[in-house]
Amino acid sequence: MGHVRVVARTCPVASLSGVAPLRHNRHVHLVEFSLTKPPNAPDVSADALLGALWAGCEHGDGVEHLRVHAARSGARGVAFLLAPSGASAIEQCRTMCLRALTRSGHLTGWALARPAAV
Repeated sequence: MGHVRVVARTCPVASLSGVAPLRHNRHVHLVEFSLTKPPNAPDVSADALLGALWAGCEHGDGVEHLRVHAARSGARGVAFLLAPSGASAIEQCRTMCLRALTRSGHLTGWALARPAAV
């Protein structure tokens, strides 16, 4: 699983009442992804890509933060996701990216190059 780096082991929730922080079984994972575009497709700005990716997010995806870099051949990016494991973080990222590609008119003909299916 070379596309996932564990950023934090736990994400405790601070308590204002003095009670011990709550813990959950999801951790923050950094997942790299790449999108490719057809050679004749117009360039898409990083802001438009980021907007399309956020529009592809749903509540259960666990997306905390997205970064994307546009290039002539497509885009590269990273997603910080809350997930119980690296494998589930990859799958969540893959699902979110595919949803964004399906929903966005700016990304017609684009494809997800990685992360690949788990």
